[in-house]
Amino acid sequence: LRTLHLGGNTPDELEDAGPYDGITTHGVLALAASPYLPGLRELTVDRIGVNADALLALLRAPRLTGLGLAGCGLLPDDVRVIADS
Repeated sequence: LRTLHLGGNTPDELEDAGPYDGITTHGVLALAASPYLPGLRELTVDRIGVNADALLALLRAPRLTGLGLAGCGLLPDDVRVIADS
């Protein structure tokens, strides 16, 4: 697995989803740290709210060379974190 697109996997966008369905910040953190995805190079988490901790974990994941963050509601401080990485 080299590319994983998880965009839009939130309870708001999934049909018949409950409040605990979809990808959360906790799930994004788990993906960034997972030893089970050694070939993952590109990850898209469009429209999934990621907090600063999840953003930093993704930016520090050494194997990721592509990261999709469209519509994640990033704040100016989050953008500075990306620019400084």
